[in-house]
Amino acid sequence: MAKSALNNGCLVKWYEEYADGHGIIKDAGFGLIVEQVQHHPDYYRVYRTKHEDVLCFHNANLEKLNNE
Repeated sequence: MAKSALNNGCLVKWYEEYADGHGIIKDAGFGLIVEQVQHHPDYYRVYRTKHEDVLCFHNANLEKLNNE
């Protein structure tokens, strides 16, 4: 996601891909940015509302929904 920086509390759409590297979407949903992962600026912890958990996502698998 090169558009604009993701900040804590941003509403995002997340995409989870299969690990085979072919870009096939395994799951998707909405969530909130919890924090940026220390020492890995391209990764964010996201609270996924669909699963009620927190998972790490690369910024390429996140789409910012609100215009803050």
